[in-house]
This record gives sequence, C-alpha cells and structure tokens, in this order.
Amino acid sequence: MTAQEKRLSVRNMYKTIIGRNYYSQDRRNYCYKKYSDGKYYSDCSSSICYTYKEVGLSFGILNTAGMWTSKKLVDVPVTIKNGVIQNPSVLRIGDMLLFAGTSAARKNYGYVGHVEMVGEISGSVIQLYGHGSGRPKRHEMNAYCKSRYNTKTKNTPIGNTGLLKVRRFIVDDKAEPENTLGSRVLKKGMTGNDVKEMQAKLIALNYSCGSCGADGDFGSDTLKAVKAFQKDHGITVSGTFDAEMYITLMIELGSKSYVRVRHGNYYVRKGADKSATAIDVVHDGDKIPYLGETQNGWNKISFNGTEAWISTKAGDVVIDGNV
Repeated sequence: MTAQEKRLSVRNMYKTIIGRNYYSQDRRNYCYKKYSDGKYYSDCSSSICYTYKEVGLSFGILNTAGMWTSKKLVDVPVTIKNGVIQNPSVLRIGDMLLFAGTSAARKNYGYVGHVEMVGEISGSVIQLYGHGSGRPKRHEMNAYCKSRYNTKTKNTPIGNTGLLKVRRFIVDDKAEPENTLGSRVLKKGMTGNDVKEMQAKLIALNYSCGSCGADGDFGSDTLKAVKAFQKDHGITVSGTFDAEMYITLMIELGSKSYVRVRHGNYYVRKGADKSATAIDVVHDGDKIPYLGETQNGWNKISFNGTEAWISTKAGDVVIDGNV
C-alpha cells in the first residue's frame, strides 16, 4: 500500500466510530469491540490509536503523553501562530494534532492534554476527527484551533489549551513521478494525484464527490459523480474515467481540443461517412480543431471555418498542447 492508501484506510476506519462511541477513559479499550452493555467506548487518544491498530498500522495504544514522546511518531514541521497552523499544506490525513491541557503534572510532556486527527483535506478546508467528552465528531480545523487557543487556563504556564505540535506515523512515500490526468484509465478503488485532479474538476462543475471532496481516493461518492457526468453528457455510463470522459470533461471546462493526424493522409468530408463528399486532404502532423462530437468512427472538426468530419483512424483527439 502507498502512504496515501494507508492514510485513507485509517480515515475511513475512524469514520465508523463518529457519532457511535461513548466517552470513557476507564473503558477506552472498547473502541472497536463492544463492552458488556453493548456499547463502544474510547477517549481522544485511544480512538486514534485503536483506529490505526484496527487497519494493521499500530504504533501502540498510547495516551497523549505517550504520543508526545513516542519515537515511532515524527514531528510535522508546522508553523503555529495564535494557535493556528500557518502552513497547512504540510499536513496529511492521519496526522495527530496535540493540544495543551489543564494538568500541571504534564510539565515533562509539554502540558499536552488532548489530540485530534486530520480526517479530511479538501483544498484549504481541513476537517479534524476527534473524541472529546461527548461522541467522536468532526471539527473544522482553523475554527477548532482558534477556540482552544482562546480557552484560557491558569493551571499551566501556557495559559490556554491551544495547539502545541503535530505528529505523524505514516510518512510520505519516496517521491515518484505522479500520474497526470488523462494518462491512465481511472476506476473505483484507485488513488493518486490524477484522481484528486479529476475530483476537483468534477466539483468545479457541481458534481459532488462527497464530504471528503478532492482527496485523491476514487470511492463510492466519486463513482456517483463520474456516472452522473457521463449520463449528463451522453457518454456510456461505465463509471470509469477513460479517454472519452477526459476529453469531454476538459472541453466542458473550456479547454481547446484537436484531432492530431498521425497516420498519413486523410480526407476531410462533409459528413460522418466514407461516401460523404471529400472537402480536402490533411496530412500527418496536422492539428485540426475538434468540435466535441464522435459518431460511427468519425470525429467532428472545424475545417476552414466550416463543420466537417474526419475518420477516427486518422489520429487521436488531444487537449491543448498535449500532443
């Protein structure tokens, strides 16, 4: 599994306890197994630790002090000002935000007292997953961080319960060339930068990819968005993001498209049929504006100011300068 796939598995697992578990430090071991009363219990740190363990990525069942000191976790280089992270682009799903508490006894642990996990990243909006005294729930990160920073306490020298630092268990993969949108067929279950770009473009056209937004994970909500787009644009509703959908999506977003002649000389005809009147001949290397319609093996083009057709055998439809 890639680092992103691991992070998404953690995120998706935590989502199953949101609104379900009850808060208890004494019964914190019953996060994913029922207590004798049939209920599930956890606290802020156990909800995260057991979630990692549940997907086979355990770093131990720790409290917040243990998270503060654990050598299995690494510090994320965040810049914090007035309790708010100034460089949120360094965050990853699954990162743990450690906040100050009210216990003076935690001096050797930075006075840490609470932890939240990054659950969703959609553009500039980041949602935290956490378990306070109620049930596990989501928090918009900046608003939550400001609220804790503005919560004053006289119990510790810090003076508030704001953000202290961020720690990470799943480190980034070694840099590899990223897939660009249109370079491969995308389908449910796939992840990657190209999936994220596809989601962002669908969202820009008002096709929702679910509450997680453009997270790079081709899940059920993204599948619904792809199928809806295909249905609305007369494309075969396959649920896969293939070359046809890529071209249609890019045209819908205003990109110019062309037929790039690659295989010799071809007639341009008045109709989508071999028997239609030939207008002219185009040659290998010519790039002709595509009008976004393909039927019966013919692409509709703009040729010398008029609508015309050319066989799909002549070459590929390409977007802008990607030839």
